[in-house]
Amino acid sequence: MLLYLFKRVSLFIVSSFFLTLIGYSIIRFDITHINLFSGVLNGWFFYIQELFKGNLGIFAERSDITNQVLNVFPATIELCSLALLLSLMIGIPLGIIAGYNHNTWVDKLISFISNIGLSIPVYWLSIVVIVFFSSYILNFLPLSTHDVSLVTNESYSFSIFKGTIDVQNISHILIPIVVLAVVPTSEVLNNTKDKTKSLIQKNFIKNANAKGLSTTKTIFRHLLKNIVIPIIPKIGNQFSTLVTFAIITETIFSWPGIGRWLLFAMEHQNLIAIQAGVLSIGIFILFINMVFDILGFFIDPLRRRENYARG
Repeated sequence: MLLYLFKRVSLFIVSSFFLTLIGYSIIRFDITHINLFSGVLNGWFFYIQELFKGNLGIFAERSDITNQVLNVFPATIELCSLALLLSLMIGIPLGIIAGYNHNTWVDKLISFISNIGLSIPVYWLSIVVIVFFSSYILNFLPLSTHDVSLVTNESYSFSIFKGTIDVQNISHILIPIVVLAVVPTSEVLNNTKDKTKSLIQKNFIKNANAKGLSTTKTIFRHLLKNIVIPIIPKIGNQFSTLVTFAIITETIFSWPGIGRWLLFAMEHQNLIAIQAGVLSIGIFILFINMVFDILGFFIDPLRRRENYARG
């Protein structure tokens, strides 16, 4: 077990160092700062030293890039976390229903809806939702938030995680969450359905049915935990997908997260901010994948047994 933890943490550290090479390479394209390096290797070491100090904007002259990232990143984490939670709450029950009713009209209907969710581009769905709500719902739900400039330290103000839960906060984040959750919901649904179809053929499920347990009791007592355990390691990959789609969603809905902030930096060709955004997102995704992979290892006895067998 300790060996597995060592391997997983070592992989995270090595991957993070490769990300620093990407960030350093981006900075070297800025001709206004390239003369500050005495050499490629020395410059990279200096770049890493500044990162360990928490300085993401090494050569920013008028703005603190680190504070800007810390201000906008929580908005993206909140948006992606709530979208992931929604996808699990919808995808797992529908996947179980589809798997239990394999090859019936219920399964075909749910699978059809799931395939549509996987096929719809996020940017197109976002535009359709905006047109629909603005034309037919008469602005019942707001479609955007306030603007956050690249060169200010203004943080977002609609954080549910900050404890400011009210109707206005929920209304501002509801539509972006639903749009962002469409693709991961379809993926969770398909994974759950495939796992359910294989589990209902196992002897322990057949024995539960032979004992006269109802379908509901069989699902909650025997099936659900065997479905959730394999899904946990995949949550990291789902979160990575959500962060990628969040860049588009934040831009369309004017959500003040790091994706919209990063596109703002690209538009103004601010290479210092670009490398900070790329590095922050990359390390965060690596960390989330590591955490859920380790969590899945601890709660899944089959993975631990396979790890022990490999030595």
